[in-house]
Amino acid sequence: MTLRVFAAAIAALSLSACATATVGSQRLEIDPALAQSSHINVVRMTSEWVRANEDFTDTFTDSVLENVRACATGPNKLDLHIHVIGVQRENRLVAVLDGGQHEIAAIAELVEPSTRTVVGRYPIHVAVDAGSPIAALLSDRQLMVSDAFATELCNQAFGR
Repeated sequence: MTLRVFAAAIAALSLSACATATVGSQRLEIDPALAQSSHINVVRMTSEWVRANEDFTDTFTDSVLENVRACATGPNKLDLHIHVIGVQRENRLVAVLDGGQHEIAAIAELVEPSTRTVVGRYPIHVAVDAGSPIAALLSDRQLMVSDAFATELCNQAFGR
């Protein structure tokens, strides 16, 4: 079932090429003034895809928080809730021999913590090139998709 959900998300978001992102229909733009005056206090991740993989959860939330803190630097706190729909990491051997991509599909919600109001929602699907054969062999695939996701969220929500 999880594979079908991920396949549906991929098909619906239909990506091509290196580091592209496609947004779904539930997008809710954060007010630009709020985006300018806010920072991310905490990142929480949920997923039906990740059941017992704490390593992915830790890598993903830490990387996203670190990257988003660089682009959202205002005094007001926002929480970031991310629901991961699916992650596809290219097999290392396939990536070494034939290239490939690592992908993540997730919905990021910016939440005002005192009222628990969603002030921004960004369905994002990002595909990252696996890189050269050496990079494909040695790189941290989880970190690659995490960084790409955070970069795309910064671009869409905070304009940076």
